[in-house]
Amino acid sequence: MKPKQTLDYIPSPADNNFVDRATMTGLLVGSREIGISTTGDIGGFYYYTGLFNGSRLNTNNNNKFYGIGRIQYTVNNLIPGTVQLALSGSHGDSEETVSGSSGPLLRGKRTIIGSDIEVEWNRLYLAAEYLQGELETDDLPDENEIISGYYLTGGVRLSDKVITLARWHSWSYKELGTTENKLTLGTNIDFTDIVGLVLNIDAYMPNQGDTKFGASFILQVVF
Repeated sequence: MKPKQTLDYIPSPADNNFVDRATMTGLLVGSREIGISTTGDIGGFYYYTGLFNGSRLNTNNNNKFYGIGRIQYTVNNLIPGTVQLALSGSHGDSEETVSGSSGPLLRGKRTIIGSDIEVEWNRLYLAAEYLQGELETDDLPDENEIISGYYLTGGVRLSDKVITLARWHSWSYKELGTTENKLTLGTNIDFTDIVGLVLNIDAYMPNQGDTKFGASFILQVVF
């Protein structure tokens, strides 16, 4: 199943605002896990908790488990729209598993905490999320790496079928002493209820070296 830990990974690929998820999410959070979970609503509160292998779609290799939790609250009357606030966290031993989908290889435990906010106000869309993970990694046998990062997203709905978006990503490795940034500009066009186009332009600013640019798109049919 898809663990509902972070705001960035909760939407399905068909509902994601950009071609790719945020970079820091890929470094820390797995997109699929094997396990059990429970979810529900109590008033304006939504909760999610689960116990997983912690090895993504691979067989549990150490008989230890990975716990994930999220709690969020939605405010409907603060503005002419909705405000959603959430806290999330996870902890467990995930030896010989890659952190997230593109992070370092783990030699043991990992602890991840995060918070996020999402605002929909008339034709405006705003979202922000922060994640920090303390990881026991293979490449640092005597100390733990701390990967932290955030993204800020802003969007304007030009019509019922078109929205323009911008996202600033920033992530850092404490022990390696690196910080990198990326800016993503995008436009989403819904031609029909099932056919849509996502267009992105990225500017990647590495810790060292020149800024790099790229473009990507997805034409999707959902049924």
